[in-house]
Amino acid sequence: MGRRNSYDISRCQIHFSDDGNIPSKVRTSLINEEPTKASPSNFKMKEIFKKEDNKIKKEKKSSAELVSFSSLFRFANKIDIICIIIGTFAALAHGAAFPLMLLVFGNLVDIFTDRSFDLCQVNFTLLNSFCPDNIQLTNKNFRNEYKKCNFSQGNFTLINDNFMPNIGKQSMWLVIMGCATIVVGYFQVAFWSIACERQTRRLRETLFRSILNKEIAYFDTNQTGQLSTRLTEDVNKVHDGTGDKIGSALQFIASFIAGLILGFIKGWKLTLVILSISPILVVSAAICTRITATMTSQELKSYAKAGAVAEEVLSSIRTVFSYNGAAYESKRYEKHLRSAKISGIRKGGLNGILMGIVWLLIFCVYALGFWYGGKLVREENFSIGGILIVFFSLVTAMFGLGQAAPHLQSVAQARGAAYTLWNIIDT
Repeated sequence: MGRRNSYDISRCQIHFSDDGNIPSKVRTSLINEEPTKASPSNFKMKEIFKKEDNKIKKEKKSSAELVSFSSLFRFANKIDIICIIIGTFAALAHGAAFPLMLLVFGNLVDIFTDRSFDLCQVNFTLLNSFCPDNIQLTNKNFRNEYKKCNFSQGNFTLINDNFMPNIGKQSMWLVIMGCATIVVGYFQVAFWSIACERQTRRLRETLFRSILNKEIAYFDTNQTGQLSTRLTEDVNKVHDGTGDKIGSALQFIASFIAGLILGFIKGWKLTLVILSISPILVVSAAICTRITATMTSQELKSYAKAGAVAEEVLSSIRTVFSYNGAAYESKRYEKHLRSAKISGIRKGGLNGILMGIVWLLIFCVYALGFWYGGKLVREENFSIGGILIVFFSLVTAMFGLGQAAPHLQSVAQARGAAYTLWNIIDT
């Protein structure tokens, strides 16, 4: 049990713990004590603790409140709305571009595999009877040497060699899609950023004007330092949550939806097989994130306690030296650092194990997808390109869903910061 320091203030003995905080039981007894039984100093401290508790409850309540998503755009005018609409459509097109590119990729794979398959069907013994003696056609030189042979006397039709024209056509589609992606990507970032900057400027002006027009009594309950923080940190959070991060979130959500749709269209059986194991992967990733967050919180708490000890000692350094308390305070500081080190080591070990499990499941999904895809190619005449389209479209969908989460978190933080700012402006 930690050492406690006690101080007698007007017959009210208060015990402080090692971290400098007043225990909750003592706080409760001071707050709930009858005024008639309390001394003037005790009654004054009771009022101080009540104000502090009310302030903490108010801050917790305000931090949990969120404004609606549409309220984030309360300072948008017609030009801003037009920019938002253009940026939204550009983000959706940008997100759907990569799944559509997989269609071209699958067609290219089919062109390569069909060419090899066609050559396997050729009867080279028959064809060589129509060629000069110095030419022997094989599957390796057929494309370059078959024109030197005279097949006009044969009663058969040669394979139509459209390999290069088909490759050129698909390559042209890739170039077109690449150029379109550059345009829509630029529109996405540019128009969302323009709308965000215009709205943030109006927000800063309105908020600053609202603070200047407040009555003097308002500043008795609201510290100027907090208001300055609102003008910088909270406005910056709103800026981050209403700019191109919304466009990025829409882009990745569009990739997720387009990937799923493409997967079900090109091969619903393979899509269902791959998605059957996805919940296990999602749960594993969630558990990994939860445990990592918990261990990080414990580590930060230990560092916070160590910081509190350091601040307490440095603020009373003369008293510490006068009572020869340097060794004791040093041990107290090292105890919290040791706890933080243990938490950090545990977090690193658990994080490594859990991330290994997550990647094991990811490779199991790959193995299952390719195994069942090979079965479909053999038994149901699926094309190899179609299998790859389905597989990589689902990978793109899962990747898009994971990439959208951080941007959606920024939007949620903006909604929380906007709640406080709107209250300052509207009151």
